[in-house]
Amino acid sequence: MDSTRRPSPAMVIALIALFVSLGGTAAALSGSNTVFTDDIVDNDVRSADVRNDTLSSGGLGAVDLRPGSVGTSEVAANSLAAGDLAASSVGTDEAIDDSLTGTDILNGSLGATEFAPIAAARATNSADQAIAESTPTVITLDSEGFDNSNLHDPVTNSSRLTAPVTGVYQINGRVHWDSGVAGVRQLQLEKNLGLPSGKTIAEAMDTTSATDELTQNVSTISRLATGDYIELRVIQQNGTATALDTVAETHVAPELSMAWVGP
Repeated sequence: MDSTRRPSPAMVIALIALFVSLGGTAAALSGSNTVFTDDIVDNDVRSADVRNDTLSSGGLGAVDLRPGSVGTSEVAANSLAAGDLAASSVGTDEAIDDSLTGTDILNGSLGATEFAPIAAARATNSADQAIAESTPTVITLDSEGFDNSNLHDPVTNSSRLTAPVTGVYQINGRVHWDSGVAGVRQLQLEKNLGLPSGKTIAEAMDTTSATDELTQNVSTISRLATGDYIELRVIQQNGTATALDTVAETHVAPELSMAWVGP
């Protein structure tokens, strides 16, 4: 048989018919928008098949993407910029807890509305309080100059300012003593008085004559845990049982104040 002999037209047609019968029926596409997911081999559409965004009319738009179909695997690492995000589209759900640092925040962008109130209170007393000789006495505080975080209750345990959150606090105390009897006056800041953990954290001590009026101030900075409380306590030692008063006037009223200054 001559090897250079070409197959006849009948042979060619027969071979085509055999190929079609073995391979199944070929689907034809017609009209517009006729390509569906089952018409495309998985993982076969590439970036070269999509019009570049820099061209007129752009490339893929929101209408071209199924909701929720774009995930982290579709986005190049570190590729998104401010221009890729809609205004106000990033909220707390999009940020990992404790992931933002100082470099993520624009200088001067945070104001008072971005911060919770800083825990602080100032409590005073509305009446004189007699102090017996040589008897440590806690000062009652039935009034408030301010209290923005429920540090003070003017009815229950009114002598206390209680830390609402753990942190470092600035603490100040003041009392005014009447004249009348010479002796020693003490003013103390007490932490958790009456508890096993209780201790004096600051103290002032002065000696006065019978004619002296005395204003005592005491101040400290201390780390408190949530629930720790501070009280003012005084002691007078004048050699007699005569009581002394803390004077409840605006400029000399007994006062205890506390403010959170940091974690």
